[in-house]
Amino acid sequence: MEFTFKSFHDAIWLHEHLYKMTKASHYCETSIQNQKQFVLKIDMNKISLNHLEKAFIDFIKRKKRNDWIQEILKNHFFYEEEFERIQIGEIVSEMLNGKRQELTALLNKTNDMNTIEQAVRPLFEQSARISFDSFLTFRLKNYYEDLISYVEIAIDEYKMEQDYQVYIQMLRDYLQGKAPKREIVRIYFSNHRVFYDGDFEQISDEVLNRYLDRRLLINHPIYVDSNTIAPLLSIAPAAIILYTDHPEQGLIRTIKNIFEERVAIYPKSTFLEGRSLLKSGESSS
Repeated sequence: MEFTFKSFHDAIWLHEHLYKMTKASHYCETSIQNQKQFVLKIDMNKISLNHLEKAFIDFIKRKKRNDWIQEILKNHFFYEEEFERIQIGEIVSEMLNGKRQELTALLNKTNDMNTIEQAVRPLFEQSARISFDSFLTFRLKNYYEDLISYVEIAIDEYKMEQDYQVYIQMLRDYLQGKAPKREIVRIYFSNHRVFYDGDFEQISDEVLNRYLDRRLLINHPIYVDSNTIAPLLSIAPAAIILYTDHPEQGLIRTIKNIFEERVAIYPKSTFLEGRSLLKSGESSS
């Protein structure tokens, strides 16, 4: 079998991939009507059909799909900066690999592997020289269009993540040089959050309100959570101890991102243990 490619890089990528599996492919260059083409000749006696199909599926998933994502970002959405295209491309890849289910839920799900496998199989039913680029255009046109939808969602997510990073940095800047008003603040998360001091004594909402820097809410009313993050920023404690059974919750992650090494996270069960130990220690003394 022979496959022609318009791209030298495509032909070489697939040739090297096949060569690692088995020495079944031979690479050469030719010219048709003064247009250079890159040819892979595959000896079907040296490779099984299953291995050949797998090689082409790998090629599409690992090489062409990334090329298409970059092309869509550049030509459809006009992202000129390579760094941004790479960042957004990683989000698309995570979506397609099942790691961003909250994003893929916004789309009609595409079974990535199924679509590519169904497109590749008929390719080997032919015996003449096959134009791989024509095959991709014809057989994977709908897949390419699906990728545009994925890229669109990934762009929105990328912008939100950038805004989030700006928000985090803004609040870190606010903390710079701010003297702590308490050394330790503990927060117990259940149905709602409860603040405690270093001695496990509850800090009332009235006291928290007295600490509150109103400028945070006036200058950044949309971004700053007035119930938890604003009091913490206003107090700027040297240490923050969070008690939660859901450390991956968004608010917990945000507190950790803002306060960084000041934060320690423990299961809720340790709160009662710690308070009991402190109280028993006070009684014995």
